[in-house]
Amino acid sequence: MGDCRLTQMTIRALSLDFGGTLATETSSRAALYAEAARAQGHARQEADVARAMRTVHARLPQVVDGCFRYDFPWFERFIDQVFAGELGLPGPAVDALRPGLFDTFADAGSFTLLPGAQAAIGAAKLRGLAVAVTSNWSPALPGLLHGLGLAADLDAVLVSATERCEKPDARLFERAALRLGVPAHEVLHVGNDLDLDVRGALDAGLRAAWVVSSGTMSPTHPLDAPVVRSLHELPALLTRANGTTLLHDLESELKDLRNALGTLRRDLEARLIGQRETVERLLICLLGGGHALLEGAPGLGKTTLVKALAGGLDLDFARIQCTPDLMPADILGARILHTSEDGSRRFGFEPGPVFTNVLLADEINRATPRTQSALLEAMQERQVTVHGDTRKLDPPFLVIATQNPIEMEGTYPLPEAQLDRFLVKLYLELPDVAALQEILEATTGMPTSKSTPSLSRVQLLRAMDLVREIPASSDLLGLAAQLIHATHPESDLAPESVRALVRHGASPRGGQALILAGKARALLKGRLHVSEEDVRELAAPCLRHRLILGYEAEAAGTSPDELIRDALNVALHAG
Repeated sequence: MGDCRLTQMTIRALSLDFGGTLATETSSRAALYAEAARAQGHARQEADVARAMRTVHARLPQVVDGCFRYDFPWFERFIDQVFAGELGLPGPAVDALRPGLFDTFADAGSFTLLPGAQAAIGAAKLRGLAVAVTSNWSPALPGLLHGLGLAADLDAVLVSATERCEKPDARLFERAALRLGVPAHEVLHVGNDLDLDVRGALDAGLRAAWVVSSGTMSPTHPLDAPVVRSLHELPALLTRANGTTLLHDLESELKDLRNALGTLRRDLEARLIGQRETVERLLICLLGGGHALLEGAPGLGKTTLVKALAGGLDLDFARIQCTPDLMPADILGARILHTSEDGSRRFGFEPGPVFTNVLLADEINRATPRTQSALLEAMQERQVTVHGDTRKLDPPFLVIATQNPIEMEGTYPLPEAQLDRFLVKLYLELPDVAALQEILEATTGMPTSKSTPSLSRVQLLRAMDLVREIPASSDLLGLAAQLIHATHPESDLAPESVRALVRHGASPRGGQALILAGKARALLKGRLHVSEEDVRELAAPCLRHRLILGYEAEAAGTSPDELIRDALNVALHAG
């Protein structure tokens, strides 16, 4: 598709369009405008609203009352002309809906990141490139980027409404290069509009790449710019542009990440003495983008481990102490009535502790099933819905839940759907005598210093992307599938112990967890492939909480790990 057009061209900075390139609106603007009109008792068809918006946009000048296009006063005039002028809504109705429309398009919950957006920015930063977002947008864009979890990795944000010039005006691109501190010809601008982004950037002396979704891709175009199907292709494009091979680049990244992960691992092992295996598997869970359930008696260092992990990654940390009276709103947040200085009142969202990077749900089995279930959407979709409004959680997002296996009074077993959201379940055992002596010495002296970040947020996100890129052979995928089948008592592959003692086997999500964990372990070990050893080592932590045992198993004291071991032996010999 013309990717060779950037070969051997030095690229030192990356400029990205926002709308249609990095993110897309969850619902079309016309649909939201139509819904706003209906809420005021004035039903209008979405097609009519869209037509009115096009009409007004075409005739409204670029500058209105001294305010540039997409600035808030310009939007005010735009909304008035759409609803009052074209759609015939009365003035009071327009006045009532106007603030809500402003808020909607300044809210990150109204947008969804497109595939590869986070990875593309992370890959650019790891290659030492400066990164900017350059977009025809309102002044709300910086806050929007923050809400989507992109702002921390950007060196500049250029907004047409603020700069008073818009793409394809060369001035906006030239200012982007100036803010990034790089000559224009060493900046690659990436966008989805052939005229605004590609032609505009090339005319300003920048390099350009055209992002076109599959299905609408043009096989050729007359411009000196490569075409990519998604931002997932951008890291490889940057690699080729700067004259290195992808394999060499991956190996270099892998070495740097292994070194950083090794430092983090040693720090965690020093703080959680005698729990090397637990530390390794928690890091595997983190790299696999999953959540962890820690089970162990009080005093074994579960909370210490989680705090040290967050500190070693420079991530936001929040703790929930689960109790029977804990409510879903205590985790997710709630709408609060605020009174402004002028006496007006309006509801605003007060985020709960779930809006963090590392969330510790301490003694999760003491929370009621209703409260436990409040975490389901956050864990699976990385988003929270409160009162019909959906808000994205900043990546990365990791839930580490703990439970005490000794005290069962006043506890609520985790629902199967909840358990299935955890990538791994880890046991913390009592350390041996030598390790316990070391713990006593370390914890009864002067307090240890806080963890210092060993791995940046950008590095972590890139490592998580690399995990996804690591291949798993068809033989390994087949082994995982056979293992899942072997845990079901009704399956032909099930061993006798499973048929006799298991009520329900592991879900397909368990197979997904096993493969992802295997890829993460491979990365941690410095490999670019998954091995049979990875599956053997991780079968129990990935599946033990997904098996539902019968009464006979509980009466006989048979553990899930024993049954998984039997199923694994069958799966290994089945192929």
